[in-house]
Parts: sequence; structure tokens; C-alpha cells
Amino acid sequence: MESYVKIRSFVRYVALENNGDIYIKTNIKSLVLTSIFLAQLSSNVFSMDNEISPDDKDFKVSIDPSMEDPQMNASNYTYEKRKTDKQTIHILIINPKDYKVEIVKANDGHGREPVSVIAQRSNAELAINAGFFEIGANKDGMPSGTLIIDGHQYNIKDQRQPLVVIKSGILSIVQANPKEYALGNISMISGIPLLISDSKIVQDLEEKKSEFYTAPHARTALGIKSDGNLVVVVAEHNYQRDLQTITMGELQSLVKEKGKIFAQKYNHKNPGDITLNELKEILKEEFISPHVGQGLTILELAQLMKGLGCQHALNLDGGGSSTLWIKGDVVNQTIGDTDEGNGLQAARAVSDAIIFKRR
Repeated sequence: MESYVKIRSFVRYVALENNGDIYIKTNIKSLVLTSIFLAQLSSNVFSMDNEISPDDKDFKVSIDPSMEDPQMNASNYTYEKRKTDKQTIHILIINPKDYKVEIVKANDGHGREPVSVIAQRSNAELAINAGFFEIGANKDGMPSGTLIIDGHQYNIKDQRQPLVVIKSGILSIVQANPKEYALGNISMISGIPLLISDSKIVQDLEEKKSEFYTAPHARTALGIKSDGNLVVVVAEHNYQRDLQTITMGELQSLVKEKGKIFAQKYNHKNPGDITLNELKEILKEEFISPHVGQGLTILELAQLMKGLGCQHALNLDGGGSSTLWIKGDVVNQTIGDTDEGNGLQAARAVSDAIIFKRR
């Protein structure tokens, strides 16, 4: 009975409510119990047979059209979910004659929103995350690179750079200085790096040695084929989290966001009644994804875009930001990375999105 009281006491430290505000009281007992609990859970969880190794050297990008999942066809776009024993890759081919393409800023100008919220507010049918952005402090949600929407400059880099440009309703992918353009109603957003130019993989990609280029990550890419159709690729990466590194602050945020849902699931009146065993199951569900996704290096992404017939292609923001939204649903597994929400299965709020509205 005493140990049971201690367990319940610990959980109440994780989810105490005061006038609707949930907070964590940190004391020696809670910290000790937390470390013991997470150590035990971590040792159990990471002995799973289906653990994904990002160092597997046998990975090859396959563009074989055979799929485990059914193909969803429409007259104006084609969606495929390609799965192997190591990869989950989503491919969307869009006929631009049937869609108006736009770049949309979160909250129509400030901060961040999930792609799904941006898409629904904009009456889009399809949407992806777009440019790189700042996370945290007073710059949260500010674009890291160039972002211009209908002539309004949110940020502009005065240098040659890979750009998605939308002018007179036509999307192009170029390497240029945005100041070369007469802005007017033009929209543009930068990505990095350029993957394909004139149907060829950009030469210096093989020479890049930084982790951003050589480590497999979740990726979002946009390309243009010779027939004018647009190609979107979103590759999943299962960012596994060492549960021993979960902080009290992260537990607090998780319970604050989903505490009522967790309590309802286990038939409790409030989050403070959740037991340690129930919390263990919650953390396994929230941080340990069964989805398969090793991710792609930048060169592998370029090879895939070339194999899909792209004349020009660009890498957009990836990692925990990678999101593909189709007709009301996010179709890829979204998992936070070291930038934010590491290992947490949640849709990240982003600075901006590229959306497609039926003409």
C-alpha cells in the first residue's frame, strides 16, 4: 500500500491542477521516481525487435512502382505511399492546370500553425510544409530564409539561393537573387539545397559532408517534371527517443496538452488520478512510434527526385516539420526531432505552407 501511495503521489506531481493551470512540482521523491521509471521503461522499450538503425549501410532508394498500400488516383493528382522494410515515402504528383498554388504564412502573418490549420483556413485541397524557420524566443516562427508573399517581404536574403517562385500563377524552381525580380504580386520562398537542375543532380551534393546532408532525416521536397506536373515527396524518419532523457518540463507540457484525453482513456476524472503504469503506457504511445521510416540523406532525396522525372527540384524544411496534408488528413507520420518535441508523435506548428486550391 505504501508503494502504491508513492506512485500515485508521483503522478500527482506530474499533473496538478490549480484554476485550470497544470504544473509540475519538482522534489526529490518525484525526481528519483522519474529517473527509475524512465530507466526501466527505456531498457524495456529499446530491446524491441523492430528498432530502426540509422546506420544501416544496405539502404537504397527504390522507385519501383509496386506498393504495399493502395494508390489513390484523381484526375488532377496521384498519391502513392511507398513502403519497404526500412522506408515510408509519400509521393504526390499534381497537375498544376487544375490547381492554384499559393504560399501562405501561419496566422496570415505571424507565429506558427500546423499545416492542417493553414490548409483548412485557406480552403486548400492539398498542402505541404514549406520554408525553414526559427524556433523559440522572440524570433519564433520567423522565416530563416527568403519569404515573400504577393509582394510582401517577410524576410529577404540578398544573395543567389534556391527559390520556389510563383509568378502569374505559374510555379518555377530557380537559383537566383530575389532582388533580381520586380516584386509586384510575386511570391517566393527559399529552400536548401537545390537538388535537381536541368534534369541533373546538382554536382556538389556528393561533396557535402555536414550532418544535414549526410544523415538520414525526414524530408520534404518539391519538383517540376518536363510535362509541367509538380512532384511532392515527403520521406518519414522515426526519430526514436531515449526515454531517460525526457524532462519534467516535457512531462508537464504533455499532460497540459493531452491530460484530459489521457484521463478519459483510463476512466479517470482528472489527470492527477493517472497511475504510474498508465503513464508508462502513455509515454510508450507518445514517444515510441511503431512506424517504419529511416529517412533520406540529401543525395538519396536528389536521386529519388531524378528517378521521378524532375527537371528541377528543391529541398524544403524537413525533420519534425515534414508534413503532407491531403483533403483533411495529414498522411505522413509526424515525429519531432532535436529542434523541438524530440521523439514526440505530434504535428509541428510551422511558419508557412505551400497550398494547392482547386481552380
